Amino acid sequence: MIDLQVPPVPEVQTRRRPEPGPPPIARRRHLARTLLALVLVVAVGSVLIVFRAEIWGPQFNHSGYSLSRDGQSPYIGNYVIPLTDTTWGETSEDDVLITRVGNEAVYHPVNSAWYINQMLTSFKESNNPEYLDRAIATAKYLINVSATDDRGAIWFPYRFGHDVKTLRLGAPWHSGMAQGMMLSTFVNLYEATGDKYWKKMAAGTVKSFDQPKVESGPWFTNVIEEDGKKFVFYEEYPALAEEQNTQVVNGHIYALYGLYDYYRITGDKRIEWLFDVGASSIRDSFDAYRNPGQASWYSPTEYGRTVWGNPEKYHKGVISQLRTLGEITGDVAFWQQADILYSDFHE
Repeated sequence: MIDLQVPPVPEVQTRRRPEPGPPPIARRRHLARTLLALVLVVAVGSVLIVFRAEIWGPQFNHSGYSLSRDGQSPYIGNYVIPLTDTTWGETSEDDVLITRVGNEAVYHPVNSAWYINQMLTSFKESNNPEYLDRAIATAKYLINVSATDDRGAIWFPYRFGHDVKTLRLGAPWHSGMAQGMMLSTFVNLYEATGDKYWKKMAAGTVKSFDQPKVESGPWFTNVIEEDGKKFVFYEEYPALAEEQNTQVVNGHIYALYGLYDYYRITGDKRIEWLFDVGASSIRDSFDAYRNPGQASWYSPTEYGRTVWGNPEKYHKGVISQLRTLGEITGDVAFWQQADILYSDFHE
């Protein structure tokens, strides 16, 4: 007998009816609007890229250097200068360096800065307080004859004229090299003494780097626009006539040393940026001041070449400076450039 069993009734699964979508015409309109918006975004982006210089202005030439704060000033070495040495001039009874141009005693911030840092190096190595006394006395003399503007920037003007061929700098005039070297000097005094007064003087001096070119008054930071980029040079000999701004290589690098030294004691990112754009500019100007097979040009500009030419002693100093920039930045390009200059000419 066949057992006929009725199969179980399958469970009914109910499905949710999908929400009705837009009709075909509406969907096509929505897609068209989306595509149009995408095309507009791409088009506007392309325009911004192509005409960025016209819309935002040229961008600064920079490298994104990340500086270490663990190094020491490029001016501080491992030697002791005899107290009787007169390389930088004679020392007065009150321990102040006397600088003479010809037979005239003058206020000379660069010469005095070299002297102060020599004294600080000698103090570090010998622990003889007379070196420190001379450094402090000369630094205070420089401050007494300095000028402070209404922004609090401290300036160290040359109070005698400087004329070289067609370059005429009437007194007073200001130099990026002098400002940078005095900045390093105050940092080094602060590190030698721990006295915050010197750090305050450095803070005032570094403000001078923010002063753009002006028709009257002190300045030395020169921004040159070329090939859609801004290049920054700290002019040793600032001139109102742009063709006379010579972008002197060694003076510019001495200004960079000052920024590096101030960054070491503050970690200020704005100062690191000022160093970055200046170092990148001199690195990328190498072909303009290299003189293949001979000593390098004093300046990367045509005008600077006619004024100073290519002195051999200067060439040797720039090789050393480029190697120092290589150590500070870690950028091998500076080492390579130093090696090229050495191959071009060395005694």
